[in-house]
Amino acid sequence: MNVREPDWAYVARSLLKVLAVTAALYLAFIVTDRVLRSVIDSGDERTALVYGTAARVANPDKRLVDGHGDAGWLLNTTYTLKGEPRRAGASEGWKE
Repeated sequence: MNVREPDWAYVARSLLKVLAVTAALYLAFIVTDRVLRSVIDSGDERTALVYGTAARVANPDKRLVDGHGDAGWLLNTTYTLKGEPRRAGASEGWKE
């Protein structure tokens, strides 16, 4: 078996290339995010409403209210939905 010592200069160059590409992609993502936010109306409240409706359909045993978005950037946007379990009993009743 031919075991050689690693060429540390080659390892350092490779690591610098990986870091440079990662930094370039991160900066490109930030610029793209800012351009998209300025050009396209993101409609966070509309998206929160759609997600809230989907959550209500998927969880019929829960009473879900007060959905809203937080206006983060593309990978960091969250939607909050508050809710509680539905209670069985006479107090639930029929609603028109």
